[in-house]
Amino acid sequence: MKKIRVKMLGDASWGDKFYKKGEIIDIFPSEYANIRQSCEIVTEAELDLHKGKIDVSNKLTPAHRILVVISHGIGNTINKTPMLQALREYYPNVRLDVLLDKRCVQVLEGWDILDNIYAYGTGIGAELRDLDYDIIINTVPSGLNINVIGLYKNTITAASKLLKDMHEVEVNMHIIKGLGIRGDIPNPYIQTKKTDLEPGNYIGICAGYIGDKFKIKNWGYKRYAELITLILEKQPDLKIMVFGTGKDNKIFNYLSASKIVANVAGRIINTVDKYTLQESAYNLTLCKFLICNDTGLGHVASAAGVKTYTIFGPSNVTKNHPYLKSHVISRELECQPCQYTNKWTKCKKLECLKIPPAEVYDIVFNNETEESKQQLGLLINTYNRYEYLYVLLQSLLRADSFKDLKVCIVDDHSTDPDIKKLICKFKDQVEDRNIEVMPLFSSKHLGKKDYSKLLKIGARHLIEAGCSYILFSPDDIVINPHLFKVIKRAISILKKDFL
Repeated sequence: MKKIRVKMLGDASWGDKFYKKGEIIDIFPSEYANIRQSCEIVTEAELDLHKGKIDVSNKLTPAHRILVVISHGIGNTINKTPMLQALREYYPNVRLDVLLDKRCVQVLEGWDILDNIYAYGTGIGAELRDLDYDIIINTVPSGLNINVIGLYKNTITAASKLLKDMHEVEVNMHIIKGLGIRGDIPNPYIQTKKTDLEPGNYIGICAGYIGDKFKIKNWGYKRYAELITLILEKQPDLKIMVFGTGKDNKIFNYLSASKIVANVAGRIINTVDKYTLQESAYNLTLCKFLICNDTGLGHVASAAGVKTYTIFGPSNVTKNHPYLKSHVISRELECQPCQYTNKWTKCKKLECLKIPPAEVYDIVFNNETEESKQQLGLLINTYNRYEYLYVLLQSLLRADSFKDLKVCIVDDHSTDPDIKKLICKFKDQVEDRNIEVMPLFSSKHLGKKDYSKLLKIGARHLIEAGCSYILFSPDDIVINPHLFKVIKRAISILKKDFL
């Protein structure tokens, strides 16, 4: 009987045999059933990578070619963009092409890190075979059998079962670890195109019809209409921007029955089927946040830097939640999630989606109220060290933004007059970046003995300004560009994103 080759995903023992993580072994198919949870079948290309037969060094030339194959929908495509960015950063000179569903070309269209974008189902197979790619990355989840079009040479992928316990972004980053790529995961990406809409006090709503195959993820148009009515009644300063395509106009059938809707002219903007995807991404940036199903536009919003509240029913939260600025609304029943089980298509009751609109309203706006109180303060102490402070403030300008960051710079009566000028200049530089600078100049030099008193005064200033978290910093450090991203995630973990 012919053996199959597998790579261990973790340490495992079976009988008197012990296998280490990363070990590649040959086993009989009958043995595979016993250890399949701990391993994945290895393609010849993966084995070549393991043995160093495929050149994956930074010395790859422009003559080398990489093809990334992406299956499924818009959200899945967004979740591959971190991997594509990492590939381009690691291999700046290779030819980097993408093959994906023609519906999803609009997600990547015009992105300058890609050399070519091909749509499958357009008879492109023969042309791609002739290109003889050096490495083909078949991303997961995979719905396209690339063997059918003859793209099986030098192919690497990951086991789909990893999606049960990891986010889709992270699983696909896991694939390219085999190419030697390490480091931070880039943010998901979507291009935006400006539209005719002006900034306003908008809340985004996407009822998101996802097609018959995934319709069990829909919260329902009637519930969304009731939620919109509640927002219009209880939040008179807010407007609603409705997103979607095709059947999503059905939400207005339910809204027409609402008495309040007749009296809110101009407070509901219907963008359904009126804008391209990249234009919709821009429109999303005009919204405070988006409320949606587990659908592609939630991932578009996340990539555009917009906070999302996603209503989850049977689908897997770990794999599917928007990667950034994501809040999950779920009943958290024992049967959730049932994705990747036989209950996925058999459940008729869908109790997991029976969340009353009033409850969703309370969850969203209670959290908004709570978040408005949880601002971050940065307390910097300095004394006569212009060069150090200059480098620190410049690094702060390059760092990721943190909404309503407040910076208190405590100066212990520096004798160098340029210190005060530097602080005032920095205050002007960040005026349009949601950063409030609060200088605090001591009337006399306190020195090490009493300097703690000045820091306490600075901390009190930040607390009175509404800061729930305060980060203390001397003036001789350089702030990592991703520091505030890490802090945001830490705060999210402390608060638990599952509302």
